[in-house]
Amino acid sequence: MQEAAVPVGVALASVLVVILVLLSACLIALAPLRRIRLPFTVAVMLFGSLVGIAVETLERHGFGFGTEPVPQEVVEAPQSGIADDSQDEASPGGHFAQSSTNDHTSEHPSLLRRLIDEFVSVFRAASDGLTPTLILFVFIPILVFESAYNMEARQVIRNFLPITILALPGVLLSTVMCGAVMMMAGGQGLGITWEVALLFGVIVSATDPVAVVGLFKELGAPKRLGILVEGESLFNDGTAIVLFNILLAFVIGTAATGAGASAAFLSGGLEFLKVVGGGAVVGLLLAWAGWRVIGSIIENLPIKISLTIVMAYASFVIAEHLFHVSGVIAVVLAGLVSGSYGQLKLSQSMSGFMKEFWEFLAFVMNSLIFFLVGLVIALKLDFRSFAAVLPLLGAVIIGLIIARAISIFGTMPMLRRLVEVVDFRYQAVMFWGGLRGAVGLALALTVVATPGIPGEIQQVVLTLTAGVVLFTLLVNALTMEPLLVMLGLNRPSIVDRFAIQHAELVVCDAVSEVLDRMEREELFAPDAISEFRGLYREREQAACDRLADLREEASRTLGYKEAVAGLLALAVEKREVFARHSDGSISEDAARTLLGSSDRLLDIVKSGERLPEMRPLDDSAQNMRARLLAFLESRPIMKWLTKRLRSRQLAEQVELEHGLYIAALGVDRNLQGMEDARTIDLATLGRIQARFFSWELKARQQIERLAEAFPAAVRGVQKTLMEHEVLRAEGRALHHLWEVGLLTETAWTMSHEEMIRRERILQGKLRTGA
Repeated sequence: MQEAAVPVGVALASVLVVILVLLSACLIALAPLRRIRLPFTVAVMLFGSLVGIAVETLERHGFGFGTEPVPQEVVEAPQSGIADDSQDEASPGGHFAQSSTNDHTSEHPSLLRRLIDEFVSVFRAASDGLTPTLILFVFIPILVFESAYNMEARQVIRNFLPITILALPGVLLSTVMCGAVMMMAGGQGLGITWEVALLFGVIVSATDPVAVVGLFKELGAPKRLGILVEGESLFNDGTAIVLFNILLAFVIGTAATGAGASAAFLSGGLEFLKVVGGGAVVGLLLAWAGWRVIGSIIENLPIKISLTIVMAYASFVIAEHLFHVSGVIAVVLAGLVSGSYGQLKLSQSMSGFMKEFWEFLAFVMNSLIFFLVGLVIALKLDFRSFAAVLPLLGAVIIGLIIARAISIFGTMPMLRRLVEVVDFRYQAVMFWGGLRGAVGLALALTVVATPGIPGEIQQVVLTLTAGVVLFTLLVNALTMEPLLVMLGLNRPSIVDRFAIQHAELVVCDAVSEVLDRMEREELFAPDAISEFRGLYREREQAACDRLADLREEASRTLGYKEAVAGLLALAVEKREVFARHSDGSISEDAARTLLGSSDRLLDIVKSGERLPEMRPLDDSAQNMRARLLAFLESRPIMKWLTKRLRSRQLAEQVELEHGLYIAALGVDRNLQGMEDARTIDLATLGRIQARFFSWELKARQQIERLAEAFPAAVRGVQKTLMEHEVLRAEGRALHHLWEVGLLTETAWTMSHEEMIRRERILQGKLRTGA
């Protein structure tokens, strides 16, 4: 009785691929990649390519089909194209159908033989199953949302003009130039038309800088550089996908041509604006609604995390399928709103865990997608015909480099008078950091899976796209670290260096206290304690010396010492606002206003100006409410609404002054610690402390004036704020008792439910000003 090699199903293949890839990714991440300057994602892609080469080699020797060698035409059959989404293991023309009906099997295949057959079947299934739909609907929403979530929306807005220039005109320029180079370099000889050439230009215009963004974080590159590179990628992905869909209609003949071509292009431009704008609106609305729901959920982290995942996928699916607008743009806006507006809907511990969770998801998705990219490149490309398009690939890469240089170096200087100047070193990194990756490959696979496009054209597009992806990952990504070092962008800023050395002094003080306790307890040998004390005294002295050098460096530029001190103080204030909002002493509205005020002060300090005497707060909302109140007061029927709005306005003012007082007080305490450690010279610290003390004093005086004018209302607001802070303290104490086992599960559940009930009541009071 003959026993055929039993193929694995698609579901089981998917599970096995995920397990094997994640295990391999963990091992790769633990490897000393920095020593060979190999980015993690590039290493995973190379591993995927090696697996693909191994699978193809084993197939040539009959594995995956049976024990006898399989004819060459059978082995090469899967390379002729990409499996359709509807194709599965039962389809007559599929790889598994061939393997299950093959008679070249032994009666009793060995265990090793069966394992190798399963290995080949699993990864061939993974290669056949990597469709554009899978990339765009499974991987892209998570990767885009995570990138946008971890970006500062304020920084994106500040750099929106250069990002937009690169994401719109930059993509168009790259598309046209790449298409033109393709035609001039002999594309017509391969049957390529202008429509196909432009379509390919769009495919390779979508950047994927994940490999270099990770390097930025490791090397401590400037934050603005990361914002520009990653922000461009997020928006030009959406631009490229929209342009791709428009041009694909021309390629397959569903768009107007000839006399109606110009009208069709105009219609396409209007469609582009509608799709991009519509995607932005969908993302904003869904994120706002989602975080309103998340904010109303008390202390239930699993549900909050689950809702953010729903938000990422729902933004993409609803935008694409319900409204037929850009899903990528929708996810970008949803992520940006979540990372800014949503942060204050979470406690400090929840916020940290949420960020770590999304970083974990991004690690998983990047590992899978880059492995599959390497696997597909190894298994789907006909490398024997690769040499035929090699000259065309070289011309295309040169064209892309030239287009990238023009879009970066040609446009950034023109924006000098409109936005903050983009350093030439940043421009050089942005130019070289234009990597291509998963989105481009997904669009190329879409071409392969689209009926009506000749097979030879499909293969050329896929081959050239894979060549561009490989070139940017193996050349640009691997040379990025030397470029950053050469340009001096790997060195932390002077503010970061001040913060590092101040932290070093704080650490030494903490260790000294521990060693003092050890001496009192007399449990450790005195000579061992003395040895440790000597080591930390050396570290403390080294930190003091480095701080002296930093103060000397800062003193060479007029006003630089005060700018550094101001930046450090404002960073402390933002941390203080987040912490005090988390423990319930600062309301959400007040925290949001204070954080916005801190951001505006950061801009003032960075421009070389001193901190202003009057604290800059966002008065636009208050002015709008004042005008609304004036309008409503003239309508007697609206008295009830006017009274409620005035009550809420007074409550918000009290909450804001209360929050400003607490935040300024916290900064003052931290600055005193810096004064003791001599981080910044005393005169500079004194000026910064005086400014924060003046804001603290004015906030206290304003609260007292409001209390004199509206004693009952102010007392009610203060009582609610006090009750909220006390309630959070109760919650922390009960949670601690439960963690150490001094509160039973039943008692904890009952207490926790009661805390949630009281928290909801208080949040309602804070929202209404009651």
